[in-house]
Amino acid sequence: MLHIDAHTHAYPEIDRERVRLLDGHLASDNPYKWQLYQEGTIEALVETETRAGFDRWVLLPIAGRPDGCSRLNRWAADQAKDYPQIIPFVLEILPPEEIEKLIQRKGSDFVLFGSDNPWRRPEESWDRFLRLDLSSSDRVKIAGLNLQRILGPGPLE
Repeated sequence: MLHIDAHTHAYPEIDRERVRLLDGHLASDNPYKWQLYQEGTIEALVETETRAGFDRWVLLPIAGRPDGCSRLNRWAADQAKDYPQIIPFVLEILPPEEIEKLIQRKGSDFVLFGSDNPWRRPEESWDRFLRLDLSSSDRVKIAGLNLQRILGPGPLE
């Protein structure tokens, strides 16, 4: 059976003080307190996910500031080049040609459309998606077929 971890994080550098400030008011034994169980590096992510038996994992880079988003998206896409088991979760802030290369490299079966609403206007995200140089088959998969395949049949069918 294929094992995929759909929610992982790693960072080019990690600010442990910022993590502490996120939930410093919570008791250390509170199950909702953020704990760093490894270094937060890409190498530690690869090592711990592999040790846990996962075949692939989705890397979710989260920027602390808006100006860090593009840099982290590029970093996540670069990590996917070095580690084929990584599925990068990147925002559409990447230039269109980089998104197209990422889709070619990973395959359209592993890409989902998302608008990032309320941080982005969904109609503008959709328009940018439609302008990507994709085959109609790839476009249909990314627009909804892939997620439908994951979630299974639902009330809209």
